[in-house]
Amino acid sequence: MIIFVVIICISGLLLLLTVYSISFIKNVKFSLKDADKEYKPKAVIFIPCKHNFKTLKQNLESIQHQDYKGEFHIIYIVESEKDGAYPVIRQIIENNKNTELIIAGTAINSSQKNHNILKAIEKLENEKRNDFEVYAFFDSDHQAPTDWLEKLILTLSIKNCEISTFHSLKQPAKLFPTGNIIYSMLNNYIYSVNTFSNQAWGGSLAMRKKTYLKYDIEKIWSTSVSHDCPINGIRAKIIFNPQCSPNETHYSYKMQEFIKWSTRQFTNWKHYSLNFWCLSFFSILANLIILYIFITLAIIKIIFSTDPVYLLIIGTYIILSYLILSVFISFKMKKKLLWTIIHFFMIPVFLNVLIISFIKSIFNKNINWAGKNYSIGKKGDVLDIKSMLNN
Repeated sequence: MIIFVVIICISGLLLLLTVYSISFIKNVKFSLKDADKEYKPKAVIFIPCKHNFKTLKQNLESIQHQDYKGEFHIIYIVESEKDGAYPVIRQIIENNKNTELIIAGTAINSSQKNHNILKAIEKLENEKRNDFEVYAFFDSDHQAPTDWLEKLILTLSIKNCEISTFHSLKQPAKLFPTGNIIYSMLNNYIYSVNTFSNQAWGGSLAMRKKTYLKYDIEKIWSTSVSHDCPINGIRAKIIFNPQCSPNETHYSYKMQEFIKWSTRQFTNWKHYSLNFWCLSFFSILANLIILYIFITLAIIKIIFSTDPVYLLIIGTYIILSYLILSVFISFKMKKKLLWTIIHFFMIPVFLNVLIISFIKSIFNKNINWAGKNYSIGKKGDVLDIKSMLNN
């Protein structure tokens, strides 16, 4: 029995090391050497906006300052003129000829984000000026480095690439609220394994117009809440480029707020990326079971003074696996050693909080997002939308 437990633990550690090593190597060694450096197609950037916040103007202006040598046009989209982002965008576009603002109106059958983007594309088509070869998408709560668009489009020129994407890297400015640490841990983990899984992230994404038409993305977005999860199901070739990640500037989660956010995300996964949801759920559950077995054995050892062999084996496995994961999600952060230590001690909290969100997502049929409550059907279609805010 002891040998069996040792084999299981060693196998688990080897699996972790293999997956994380492959992801790490692909991340560090990712290169655009196979990209066509002369590829400078005409591009349009769609930026759905909602509400005003401290860094909104700075975020939107970061898109204005791109080093891309090709022609590009920026379209900001809001639901209505009453939205807090509207006056900020109006101020930005006054002195920028390559920008415009579109009022999309209220969504009826999809998320407001998807609705905004589709309305912008529809307007381009109706006005017969949709000669853009590349569609790019950006989230307004992020800042883009100056080479963001160039590298996003260069990635598209790699052979067989149909969708290029970056995932933002998170680093809390401080330790509190603690929900920020859990949020950054989850996002940095997704960022790191994206080089392995090649999942699309809608906040920083580009595709050719012909890809948009080939997979009938309009139809997919017109009835769904998620912007990126449904794309992962179309089997397009997605390449994740870790070289140029945008920086999220606007988040602050208390633990309860993080659970609400993660429950929404996992509900999205459940509807639109069920395989990814199952894999994530059961891997976290397995790690929690191991942790609770260790705690149970420790209590039994204290009370009954039993043989500590199993306790030692499982304890060693937990320490090593936590250390591997901590290093993995901290390797691109500033002060890597400090954050590795913080993450190491936060992993038990991390696992417990995530499993709570996963369990809540099992029973969750609605998605609350940006002031609206979306009722979702079995096929992921939006059945009903109710406003939760007075805009």
